[in-house]
Amino acid sequence: MEKKINERGGASNIVERNRKKNKLKLNTDKNAIVISPPYEVTMDTIGDNVDLLSPVRNLGVVFDSHLNFEQHITNVYSAAYYHLRNISRIRKALTLDSAKAITQAFVTSRLDYYNSLLAGSPSSLIVRLQRVQNMAAKMITRTKKHDHVSPILKSLHWLQIEYRIHFKILLLTFHAIYNTAPTYMSEMIQIRQPKRQLRSFNTLQLVVPRARLRSAGGGTFSFQAATLWNKLPLEIRNLRTLSIFRSRVNSFLFCHAFSYSTLLLFCTLSSAYERYCT
Repeated sequence: MEKKINERGGASNIVERNRKKNKLKLNTDKNAIVISPPYEVTMDTIGDNVDLLSPVRNLGVVFDSHLNFEQHITNVYSAAYYHLRNISRIRKALTLDSAKAITQAFVTSRLDYYNSLLAGSPSSLIVRLQRVQNMAAKMITRTKKHDHVSPILKSLHWLQIEYRIHFKILLLTFHAIYNTAPTYMSEMIQIRQPKRQLRSFNTLQLVVPRARLRSAGGGTFSFQAATLWNKLPLEIRNLRTLSIFRSRVNSFLFCHAFSYSTLLLFCTLSSAYERYCT
């Protein structure tokens, strides 16, 4: 890696050329680089205008050297819990709809912000965000602390954190397939093209790249997008309208998140209703 960077004139020159190519105006005094193991890069390779830091912040997201987003999740947890505690103090004076709206603005929006980056993160970190969502659901419905949270999330029609991450990745994959996403995202996925006319020829499946490590290759967009997309039913993968795709994917993930017999019946009726209306 260090040899490749040196061949291109150092990390600072790479950043400068990328800035000019994309017509970006950046503050060179705030440039920073984070090195993820097993790579090692010397300061001579980085250059004088770039600082070697860990973690670094970009667009409100904190990146650490291991790319497990532990520090970012800690920051989101602290900020969301702070706002949730303040909302709970005035919950008695709020209606149910008002409590939902305020929680969406100050808590849920933070949980969903760039959550697609958390795909492949350890479950021990994701569960911290799930605790915040559980507390928010109980605060809105004013249920007891030790009550089971799954029926509450179902009544609010809230997907759990893991499924919210999957939902965001599937939406990005939809845009990447139909070239409504940035070019670099469309280049990360590849539609499977069988050499022979098999039954899977027209199923719009993606090629799943090999991932040696779950923490590294398993968390990339190309791996997560292909894996989650191929698990969708054929009728959902063949949809071309974004609004219908969003609705069907949300119903599909909701059925998997709360796989009760009554809920499965609801999902079947909901899918049939949407198919009839569209």
